[in-house]
Amino acid sequence: MTKFFISKANDAEEIDLVKGGVSNKLFDSYDEAAEVARAGEHIFAVSIERRRNKKIEKEVANNIRALYEAHGLTQEQLAKIIGASEAIVERWETGVLPYRVRDLNALYDLMSTLNCTMADLQLIKQNAINSDDSRQIVFIRHIRRRLIEDVRSIYQMVKCKRNSRYVHHVDIDKCLKRIEVNKEILEYAGCDVNYQIYEFNSETYIDDLVIYGEHINLRPGAPIKGMCIPKEADI
Repeated sequence: MTKFFISKANDAEEIDLVKGGVSNKLFDSYDEAAEVARAGEHIFAVSIERRRNKKIEKEVANNIRALYEAHGLTQEQLAKIIGASEAIVERWETGVLPYRVRDLNALYDLMSTLNCTMADLQLIKQNAINSDDSRQIVFIRHIRRRLIEDVRSIYQMVKCKRNSRYVHHVDIDKCLKRIEVNKEILEYAGCDVNYQIYEFNSETYIDDLVIYGEHINLRPGAPIKGMCIPKEADI
C-alpha cells in the first residue's frame, strides 16, 4: 500500500521528512496527510512511492550510461547495435521497464552487448517480489510469462516431433538463452525458478517447470495463470 509523508517541499527529489511534531509519521491516504499538511506553513503531502521512484530513475540513468560509456559507446551507437531506437534506450535510462516484446528483446541484446545483468542495470530491485512497487510486480509477471512461453514452445515442438505431428519450428538456442536470462531476472527479484533439461533425438527440451513454488502446466492450450503475489506486496 502506498504511504504518504509530510514535507517542506513539493519536489520529490529533494524531500526530507519533516523534523518536529510529524517527524517520520506515515499516513495511509493522501487526504489524511494533506489535512495535516494544510495546518503547517508551506507543507505538502507527498507519496513515498513517488519519491522512491524518482531516486531509482536517477540511479538507473547513471548506471546504464556508465555501462555503455565504459564500452566506448554513445547512446546512438548502442541503439544501433541492439536494433532499437535511441528513445527506447533513453526510456531505460529514466527507469522505464520494458513491457513490450520488442523492447524486451532489445534489452536482452543490450545485456549481451554490455556483458551485464539486470542487477548491474538496476532496472529491477533485489527481492522485488516482496516490495510494494506495483511497476516492479507487473514487470516480474511479464518476465514470468515470457519464460513460460519459451519453455512451452520448446516442450511442444519436441513433443510434436515425438508423436510425428506437424512441427512449428522454434529456435531452441535463442529460446534457451532467453530462458536463462529471464530465470536470472526472476531469481534476482526473489522468485525461484526450477526446471529439468532433457534430450530427445539429440534435441534439448525442458520439462517440470516450477516458478515461485507453482508447477507450470506446459500442455498445448493450457492458460498461463496469473502469478500469486504475497499479501505484503498489496497491489
